[in-house]
Amino acid sequence: PGMVKVQSAITRGLLFKPEDAAWLQKAIDARANEIPRKLANWAAWPRMFATTFDMAAGMIQGLPELARNPVGWARTQLLAFRALLNPNTYKNLMASRINTYRQWASEGLVVPISNPEMFQAKAMMPGWVPPKVTGVFGRAQLAFDAFGDDVRYRTAEALYPIYKKAGRLSELGDYVSRMTGISGELGISPTQKAWEGALLFAPRYTRAFVALIGRAFMGDMAAAEARATLAQMLGAGLVWHTHLADLAGQEPNLNPADSRFLSLKLGNSWVGPGSIWIQAMKLFSRTVERPDSWLGDDELKPNPLYRFWSGRTAPTISALIEVLRGKTYLGKELDTPID
Repeated sequence: PGMVKVQSAITRGLLFKPEDAAWLQKAIDARANEIPRKLANWAAWPRMFATTFDMAAGMIQGLPELARNPVGWARTQLLAFRALLNPNTYKNLMASRINTYRQWASEGLVVPISNPEMFQAKAMMPGWVPPKVTGVFGRAQLAFDAFGDDVRYRTAEALYPIYKKAGRLSELGDYVSRMTGISGELGISPTQKAWEGALLFAPRYTRAFVALIGRAFMGDMAAAEARATLAQMLGAGLVWHTHLADLAGQEPNLNPADSRFLSLKLGNSWVGPGSIWIQAMKLFSRTVERPDSWLGDDELKPNPLYRFWSGRTAPTISALIEVLRGKTYLGKELDTPID
């Protein structure tokens, strides 16, 4: 009596005193997390370099806002550029809003501030790195955070009266977070977070996308907001692409199953919006168009689910998969691993 189990294959069938079980479980969990934590740290470096100067938050995390409020999106994009040039722009703006954040939190509306996952490697930089170099990454992170923070604040501010009257402020917090690619981590184990960071390029963003899609099928106010946002993105994307294609004298690419969906040809390249939203539409469309592609293929690439998730993997994992397959994501043959 009073003896407890430890959740591990190596202790299966054994019972321990509660204090001994707690110590042993902690030691086993720490050891289990060591490998994914190291992999996540390695993946953090290419993730940071890939997102430092592209200023792409507006066309990835900000794509729903572009569909909902183009004017507000443009103002927020300008704010991100100003934050890149002058960090005090962002800091002063957040300082002026701190009391509003506190009021909202006291009423049950939690609006997250910043998203550090893209610049996790900045905190791991060795001390010998010149301050000017770390300062460059710091400015890039401020610009990235400025966009997301401003969109979340303005969206919450606009919808606050409606949700407060309905007594559903917590739903509003969930919606603005997931709309901009931030997912809460309550209830997620350290092991899961470590493996997500090791395997995925943007784990919180991917988790937020899945959560928002799931929310759209629910019956609350935030679900209605999520459905409206998805419809606005689809409608605005089709209208803008058709208009730009007409101006360029090209035929619009409106088939989501086509890799050139919503893209225009500029020189020898195809240019169009990215983000997980576009990739998800391609996944669903290709599945409907050719359901047999999920099974029975000799090659992995035609499988729409493989194509979707291989585009979400961390750079280190993606490179490993390409070396093992002998091909790049686009299908180019690799003669040697160095290629």
